[in-house]
Formats: sequence, structure tokens, C-alpha cells
Amino acid sequence: MRPCAPTFNEQGWQTFWMAREDARQAVLTSLPALRGRPLACWCPPGCPCHADVLLDLANR
Repeated sequence: MRPCAPTFNEQGWQTFWMAREDARQAVLTSLPALRGRPLACWCPPGCPCHADVLLDLANR
């Protein structure tokens, strides 16, 4: 199993997210479309997962 330490891709995404207001707004605007849908990702089981975060936000 891969450790939970952030990978380059995760760090790159975080940098992109923080730097690009337009990208953040696009993701946040799209959240309602995710409500009730299954999401999958490559995060190892038991590690923090971006799909879990998106679903949590979408289902609030």
C-alpha cells in the first residue's frame, strides 16, 4: 500500500487550487452535480481523499 504522504500531483493540485480563483469557482459551482453520485480516485484506503472531500462538500 502507498503511504499517505502527499504526492507531487496532490501538491501540484493544492498549489493550483490556491493560486487560481477561477478554477476554485468552477469546481465549487460544479459541486451540486456531484450530489448523490459515486466518485472514485487513486488515494490509498485509509488516507485522506479528494473524492471524499468533494462528496462531503456536495452533500452539505
